[in-house]
Amino acid sequence: MKKIFAFMAIAVMALSFASCDKKNDPSKVSFEITVSEITSTGATVAVVPSDTTTTYYWDVFTAEYAAELKTKEDVAAAFKEIFDYYIETYPSYYSSYADFVVTGEDDYAYSSLSANTDYVVLCVALDENCAAVSEVTRKEFKTPEVVITETVDLDFHAATISDYRDYDGSFQIEAASEDGNLKVLLNPYSLTFAGSFTAADLDPDYSGVIDYEAYEAYSIVDAEFTGTETAEGADFEGWFTATNGVKYNFLFNAVVEADEDDEAPARLAAKKMITKKIASEKLARIAK
Repeated sequence: MKKIFAFMAIAVMALSFASCDKKNDPSKVSFEITVSEITSTGATVAVVPSDTTTTYYWDVFTAEYAAELKTKEDVAAAFKEIFDYYIETYPSYYSSYADFVVTGEDDYAYSSLSANTDYVVLCVALDENCAAVSEVTRKEFKTPEVVITETVDLDFHAATISDYRDYDGSFQIEAASEDGNLKVLLNPYSLTFAGSFTAADLDPDYSGVIDYEAYEAYSIVDAEFTGTETAEGADFEGWFTATNGVKYNFLFNAVVEADEDDEAPARLAAKKMITKKIASEKLARIAK
């Protein structure tokens, strides 16, 4: 009789472990994603996994970029690129992939999205090597047009024109406030400083407004300005609107300034701040 009870106990334990293994199988996990409080520059994303013990990661990408990530391996590779970037850039905050994945419910309120843009939330379970172990869950949403709520006059006379030439030969206008907290970057697709420019003439990867005090970056939605060549550079006058809902009227007396580094670090830093393709907003906040 004791042997029978012992056998039954072992059988029950075996079934219990089998049940647990099935429940904790990361390949079977699913994710419920909700997007709420959508504005022209922000949205709140919440993720609820079916298994609270599975490690996973999620982030928001433009629909254009997300369309390139067709498989779970593609998504895992994109996440790995983000992780590697932050491990290299912020080693005191991030040292391994375990610092990025989460378990249980997770949410984040984005505040630096682009207006009138299609986005996709991508979520997948990952192992310790950043390999995808579940199918990818996708959730689409779109931000509305920007509503201009404020007008600001900028008169930054300490503006510069970088003589670094990109592959297309364009130039970079940089203007900063006296306290250095606000920087404007305009990168026209042009070989000359003189003429009339609109938002369509600007490289979106290198044009925008950076608020260093708030650690926010805003893309340019619309713009009209003119450039008049001077002995030292050019005068730029006009306006542009940004995704923060502000219309900026500006007058920049810009002088040509040489870049000492062929990599143009200011331009590359601006691109990472503005595009948010590699630099994840929610990770950047943690590393602030």
